[in-house]
Amino acid sequence: GLVPSGSSDPYGLRRATTYLIEAAWGWSGLLPAYLPLVEKVIGLYQEQGVELDVAGTVSALKDLFAARYESMLPEARHDLLQAAIVEPDRPRTVRLRLSALELVQADTELVQTATRPLNIVRAAVTKGEPIPNLSIPDLDSEEAVALLQATSEQLVPVGSAYQHEDAHALVEAIKPLQAPINRFFDSTMVMVDDARVRGARLAMLSKVGDLLLLVGDWTQVQST
Repeated sequence: GLVPSGSSDPYGLRRATTYLIEAAWGWSGLLPAYLPLVEKVIGLYQEQGVELDVAGTVSALKDLFAARYESMLPEARHDLLQAAIVEPDRPRTVRLRLSALELVQADTELVQTATRPLNIVRAAVTKGEPIPNLSIPDLDSEEAVALLQATSEQLVPVGSAYQHEDAHALVEAIKPLQAPINRFFDSTMVMVDDARVRGARLAMLSKVGDLLLLVGDWTQVQST
């Protein structure tokens, strides 16, 4: 329970986290995420009969990493850095997302478009709306099917750019989604009365959102 505070860090966890981030940034290739490694350690402790608060540990770890980026990247715009910290335990992806978001920050229309799928799915989840497995026939919308197709077509280029840590290619690969997202929202209501149709459209938008999050959490980006 000795989480670092402003005046106390008895185990030097902030310094240790800084070293882990620097190690990831300086590595010649991709490193595994740190969170699964910590979960493995927790499992080893549990095998020895040591009871640990797993959820609390994971939450504290994420907060600790997130706080370190703010001090290690002091020149980064605050909102862009927050948008980049989608996976705090993956330092290289934080750096990649930050670079990508810095490339698109001035494109207000793209940012606004990319926030729409994320916002509506999150709002639905907050209200307790279930996100089912996607049933394409239940979409009942040509624009929805077209958006799903566009998303499928960009899976490989977006994924490739992400794996190769190419921020410019990542941005260019996500841009083709802008028009189909706008066409979908301009023509189709998501939260309809029919639960099957509503669920299918939310499931489709969830897939779109997962792809958009490889660039960052667009909802955090503030207009300038």
